Amino acid sequence: MFSITYYLESPTTEAEGTGLPARPYASVLTARDPLGFGLITPFRRDGKGDFAAAGGTLLLADAIAQILGTRASNDAGTVQGELPWRPEFGSLVDLLRYKPIDDEVTRQLARVYTLEALRRWEPRVRLLSAQVTSVASKTGGSIDTLKIRIGYVPAARAPVSSVDLPPVSQVVLLTREAALCP
Repeated sequence: MFSITYYLESPTTEAEGTGLPARPYASVLTARDPLGFGLITPFRRDGKGDFAAAGGTLLLADAIAQILGTRASNDAGTVQGELPWRPEFGSLVDLLRYKPIDDEVTRQLARVYTLEALRRWEPRVRLLSAQVTSVASKTGGSIDTLKIRIGYVPAARAPVSSVDLPPVSQVVLLTREAALCP
């Protein structure tokens, strides 16, 4: 089993090639956000006593992590999906839980499973790249984490402004639980 964490990488000075200052990726929370607005997972309370919600690229990042963290059924029917009401939802990344993480084949399978799942389940993004590396979650520890760096552009249904949205870089960390490490 993998535990999943994710974070957005934001540019520090300016949006690539536009000459404009970099926009923060946490968008203003409005119900009219063209990328959507909703609850983020894991469910937690915000400072107002309600469940935390987000819009824009923050909601997209959460949806991507949810897709990659949910086990899907495969086409052959040999793997059962995690959600009984929609077993095909999610990705096949979970199939790699017993494979050696530092193996090139495992990294390529993780890349393919990631791209297939996001192309199928997240129409709000246009994928630019996906890079998978093997890393140790603790300094000096054994290699136990697949680091998936995904580059994408939000594909808004309505124009947000006259300037295109800058590319987003998101990192998803799939860390193997200690009990399952060989």
